[in-house]
Amino acid sequence: MNKEKEKELNIKKINKKEYLEQTLNMIIQSKLERYKKIFNSLDSDNDGFISSKNIRLSALDNDKLKNFTPIFEELQQSNIQMNFQDFSKKLDKLAEKNCKEINYFNLDSDDE
Repeated sequence: MNKEKEKELNIKKINKKEYLEQTLNMIIQSKLERYKKIFNSLDSDNDGFISSKNIRLSALDNDKLKNFTPIFEELQQSNIQMNFQDFSKKLDKLAEKNCKEINYFNLDSDDE
């Protein structure tokens, strides 16, 4: 292979890698924006935390309530406060565990 073709192939590989990284970053950002929207709707006193005592469950539809039940049960049982970062990690764990069953929590619906 001549040097010109090799250089061209390397450029294509770099462009593909950059494209994939940008795409992944956009997906992650979109997910975090959806998580933030849900978290903010749950944060009843807008202090940046949710807890079993300060949470607005009425902000969620029945499907989300059902899907997020493990998080709400943990809040209730351990009497802890959860910030957005903790909430995001919990949602990621739930999604990883149950992704096929719950269709990625149907986060795109506008019924919050």
